[in-house]
Formats: sequence, structure tokens, C-alpha cells
Amino acid sequence: MTSSPSSAQRGFSIVEALVAMALMGLAFGSALQSHVRLQAASDVVRQRGEALRWAEAESEILRGAVFRRGVQGGSAWGDLTSASSLVASTSADASTWPSGWQIDRQVQTHGPADVGPLKAIRLRVSWTDRFGKPHALWLDSLLAGQDPALADWPSRLSPPVQPWP
Repeated sequence: MTSSPSSAQRGFSIVEALVAMALMGLAFGSALQSHVRLQAASDVVRQRGEALRWAEAESEILRGAVFRRGVQGGSAWGDLTSASSLVASTSADASTWPSGWQIDRQVQTHGPADVGPLKAIRLRVSWTDRFGKPHALWLDSLLAGQDPALADWPSRLSPPVQPWP
């Protein structure tokens, strides 16, 4: 006896439905894992930007040392030495930033005396992300110990240029 088309099985069996749900669960799990990794990478990029801003601010403070008075009344340039300090985030979303940011400053005097005093500055901003992984950013620079307004003094000492006849 043949079965009629109306008595044929319709829909999915329980095994097919479970396999489909397992495949969807794997797809959603991998998508969630990718999202978490991208979020962590985005956090590190934001933190690196904040660290770069801290390092640039510290560098600008150091550049102004030639104009400030030091402890002994001379220029603060002579008092410029290696140091370490803790900073706190002042960004709008400070609650998302980890505590314990640190700026380390290494100072070395370089250059011949006839060029003028130069100091090599290496700034290192270090922090720990929310997963406990340490990160650091370095910024190297050379600072001159003289007034930037004196940069064109050789041109002032040379004789004036005569126009072409």
C-alpha cells in the first residue's frame, strides 16, 4: 500500500533542530569572541592615545624648563634630571581608565659645548589595562637649553645681503 502525500512527514525532526541550534550557537559564540577581542583592542588604542597626550604634555613642560627659575635661582634647565611620577587620568571617561599610570623620565646631557646644551629626554608612560596586561609607550626627544628666540642669531651676525645690481 502506498502512502498518500498528505500523510508524508512535514517539518524538521528533533535531531535536525538540535544540529541547527548547535551550529547557530557556535556562530554566535565566535562572533561574541571577536567582539570582545575588538573591544579590548579598541581600549588599548584609546589608552595609547591618552598615554601619548600625557607624554606630549610632559615634553612641553620640559621644553619650558629653560625659561623657569630653578631651586638655586638659576635656570630650571640645570635642575632637569631623571624622575618618575604617577599621573591620574583627566579624560571625560576617567572611570574606564585604570589607575596607576606612571611617567618615567630619563635625562642625559649630550652635544659639544659650542653647539649649546642639549639633553636627550626619554619619556615612558606605563599603565595596566583592565585585563591586567602591562603596556608602555616611549617618546624620545632632544631639548635645547637655550632660548628658542636665539635660533636665528647667526643670520643676525652675518653682513646684510646686498641686492643684485
